[in-house]
Formats: sequence, C-alpha cells, structure tokens
Amino acid sequence: MYSDNGLAAGLRENRAKARLMWLVEGWGEAKFRAEIEKELGYSLADAAPTDEVTQEKKDHLGVHPQKQAGFNYIGLHIPAGRLDANLMFELARLADVYGNGEIRLTVEQNAIIPFVPDDRVEAFLSEPLLETYSIAPATLSRSLVSCTGKAYCNFAMIDTKAQALAVAAQLDAELDIPDRCGCTGRVVPTLAAKPRRVILA
Repeated sequence: MYSDNGLAAGLRENRAKARLMWLVEGWGEAKFRAEIEKELGYSLADAAPTDEVTQEKKDHLGVHPQKQAGFNYIGLHIPAGRLDANLMFELARLADVYGNGEIRLTVEQNAIIPFVPDDRVEAFLSEPLLETYSIAPATLSRSLVSCTGKAYCNFAMIDTKAQALAVAAQLDAELDIPDRCGCTGRVVPTLAAKPRRVILA
C-alpha cells in the first residue's frame, strides 16, 4: 500500500516524510481503510470496544508458568533493546543451562527464556546476569524505546540509547510512578522509535 501510493504522493522522495503515517494523515482514516479493503478484496472487522492487550501482556517480563506443566518462561528486560556480544553469550548460556537452549525476543526488545523447570527457577533468578537484565525493572526504564542513535544511523547526532537510559534512570530515581507508562527517545524526525504519550502528575 505504502510503496505504490507513497511514491505517487511524493512521500518517498522526502526522507522526513517517508513513513506510512504521512500517507494516512494525507488520506484520512476512511480513505486509508477503503483502499486497504479494496486491495484485500474484503471488509475489515471493526475495532474491539476495548483493547484487550495491556502493557503487562506485551512485555512478558518476570516468571510466568507455561501451558506445559512444570515449566516457566522468564522474561528479561534488555535496557533500550541493546545487547553486546559478551552479554548475548551469557544469555545463551542461561538458555542452555536452565531451559532448552531457546531464546525468544519480544516486540518490546526484551528476551524470553522458555522451558525453565519449576525447580530451577530460584537458581536462575540468582544468576549475576539478572543484575543487568532484570525481571522487574523500574517503571520508565521498563518501557523505554529509543531510536538506534549515531552508532548505527547516519541521521542521528548523539548516542540516543545511552542518553535515553540515563534520563529514564534519573526520572525513575526522582519520581514515584506506580503505573506503567512509556518513554521514547529519538533524535531524527522520521519517528524511528515508537511514539508514546506520557503523562506525569
């Protein structure tokens, strides 16, 4: 949808406008939906009256029982989604020692190690790696999303992830934020990080 129509609308020529959101903004929701339905050849179902996917259901952090009796999956917070090689090897070691060798990654840039037996959970939680990759991070740090920054993006001017982590850590230390909220860090106008609305009272 975007490849053809974004090109026709001139959006692909302007890097700052090279995103689907600008096509939706130009067309409006009704036209965008109609064009999608025309392309698919059938009508889309209306949205549910309430959103059944909560933030808790999305990030999978912590220890959770699996449907397979006697096993758990453990979600680890990867700060700003950045792994280095040494920590990745250590994460792989935990998956081999405690699970079945499998590591799953979430859309929130966290890691899940499944198939940890009930009698191995306590030992897993005592591993030093959990000081870096926590199962229960502070509120803002938990849901922080940041664009990749100058290390991997030609358009960025700073190390966005390091800056975003520092800001989130400082706010977590200074503020009492009992409920979940998000924090986004970006330095380019292309919205490389997912935008979130944050209300701090």
